[in-house]
Amino acid sequence: MRADRPAITDAVIAFLCRRLREVSDKLEAIALYPLETRVARFLFAALRGREAGRGRMALELPYSQSELAALLGASRQKINAALGALEDANAIKRTSDRLFCDRQILARIAELGGRLTERRRPRRRRGARRRRGRRRSEGC
Repeated sequence: MRADRPAITDAVIAFLCRRLREVSDKLEAIALYPLETRVARFLFAALRGREAGRGRMALELPYSQSELAALLGASRQKINAALGALEDANAIKRTSDRLFCDRQILARIAELGGRLTERRRPRRRRGARRRRGRRRSEGC
């Protein structure tokens, strides 16, 4: 087929390469970046093409939290927590029907790729004692 119609095969190969690159980028983002960063990148991408103004920009997302979770490889609860973390960082403000996004803060979070919130160390259970290694005598 390549000999018969090289333009068509070149177009198919280019299309498949683009799709492979997109899937690879999505898998990399899911594997390497915290959810807050992935949500910030998603929102920042949704703001592209809009004229940058001062302050926050209104953004109406056509997705529910469940749909957004499916797109970003997370649960709805985790998406809600990530949106809360972005709100705490003043990157967004949520209302019932839209988000108001600060493009500069979202860009900084998206570029840094770092976690917005500290992970807590697991607490020891009450009454649990630290185990200390016992010294054994040489004769035992």
